[in-house]
Amino acid sequence: SVPVMVKGVFAVDPVTVEPYAGLALSLLAGAEWEAHAGGLDLSDSNTGDFNAIDLGVIFGAEMWFEVAESFYLTGDVRFAFGVIDIIDGSNDNGVYNFATSFLFGAAYRL
Repeated sequence: SVPVMVKGVFAVDPVTVEPYAGLALSLLAGAEWEAHAGGLDLSDSNTGDFNAIDLGVIFGAEMWFEVAESFYLTGDVRFAFGVIDIIDGSNDNGVYNFATSFLFGAAYRL
């Protein structure tokens, strides 16, 4: 996946908020699935059933909270929505990627 995003910076001491949005182009590297239900086990690894390209819309925000000089607590929330049906030749309502990410950490800026 290759994201291309635009990011803004809004700083009000001691907090900096950095919202971002953009697109991500993803290429299929492999496709495997498994299903287990009622004693029935199914699996397949046929990449021909899936589109080779997926395009997604990404948006989110990162926040930096300065705890001490050059030391920060950070948080990031990101949403990604696929806009291309990932099942090749699908006749149903479509199957699209969706992801939500939450990241938390600490950072030291030089």
